[in-house]
Amino acid sequence: MARTKKSSKFIINSNNNFSKNAENFLAPILLLCSRVWMANIFFDSGRNKLSNMEGTIFLFEYQYIIPIIPASISAYLITLCEIAFSVLLFCGLLTRLSAFILIIITIIIQSLIYNNIEHFYWIFMLSTLMIYGSGKISIDHMFKIK
Repeated sequence: MARTKKSSKFIINSNNNFSKNAENFLAPILLLCSRVWMANIFFDSGRNKLSNMEGTIFLFEYQYIIPIIPASISAYLITLCEIAFSVLLFCGLLTRLSAFILIIITIIIQSLIYNNIEHFYWIFMLSTLMIYGSGKISIDHMFKIK
């Protein structure tokens, strides 16, 4: 009987150590991959818009119609936000704020512009970054920014 208690105690302790090691080693890598993945998506989108601002403004006037905000302002604002917050997200600087802004942009895209199931995956990944932060491999962690 004593032997069973010891062996079960060992299994519980080894599982605890495994989960702690996984959390300490894998979580920062997964958060880094999520940041890089999402930053790449939004940076490419912003860069494409910026490369042809006339075309982007035309799209915001006739296809990507956002109520209340004039097309030219929304085109420049969305482009600026996609580029700036994707760079911050990539670096792991102000990660929670960047993820929050990119979630808002994604919700606008999903609800007003382009209905795509992929946007929900983006929201899940960005929500994870907003909740857990940037992880240990980031500028936020170096400066202890929450």
